[in-house]
Amino acid sequence: MSISVANLSGHVTKPAEAGAERFILTTLPMFGETPWGKEEESSRGVDLDVVSRDFSNQLKSAAEQLEIDYGVEIFIPDALALHEKIVNDPIGTGFPNQRRIAAVYLLTKFITAPHFKSYFPISSTVSFS
Repeated sequence: MSISVANLSGHVTKPAEAGAERFILTTLPMFGETPWGKEEESSRGVDLDVVSRDFSNQLKSAAEQLEIDYGVEIFIPDALALHEKIVNDPIGTGFPNQRRIAAVYLLTKFITAPHFKSYFPISSTVSFS
């Protein structure tokens, strides 16, 4: 397990031990497809798409184990799959201008999804303090 996934797991276990029941984590987008990622890959020879996929797979496995160990629910919007879909079909996913922020698409897709509403109803106030 990567250090990043281990750290995220720690951020779930402490609140779970205190009684929290539902969590939202997200996979990573394809970092190798970003302007920074393309520059970084060429300068360091690192395949950031592989790193993104590995992290996302490890996160999903860790989340499954946390759900078993702590009896919590973890919702994981798949930013990796969403990013690949946008990169492969920007016009079909509503991004004719690829500089538009993808987070808007992600949020509108998941906030309006029926299973997401059961976690955080739109009418409720969610505070991240």
